[in-house]
Amino acid sequence: MQKYGRSDIDLISKAVEGKTEEQVRAYYKTFWERHQELPDWERVLKKLEKAETNSERRRTIEVLLCWKTGMYKHPFRELEIPYLSRIKKTAESASLAETPEAALP
Repeated sequence: MQKYGRSDIDLISKAVEGKTEEQVRAYYKTFWERHQELPDWERVLKKLEKAETNSERRRTIEVLLCWKTGMYKHPFRELEIPYLSRIKKTAESASLAETPEAALP
């Protein structure tokens, strides 16, 4: 369910090997009826919700990337991506701190 979300029973049943679609659907129904009986059901539910959030974020990013690249005739040549690097800032800060002139007003 983490990979496909809790609502896509068709993809879940196709992903489970060795079980028929009817068996997976029966397990799915029973799981959601009785999931609170599991000792760590809250952790399982939080993990599932986090996976669904990540999946939705990935889909949103994919749609935005398709939209952005669709604006260009040759996106690999025309599209410029500004890279913000924390490493560069950290390296520059460290080199400035090492020079005594940087401490002067």
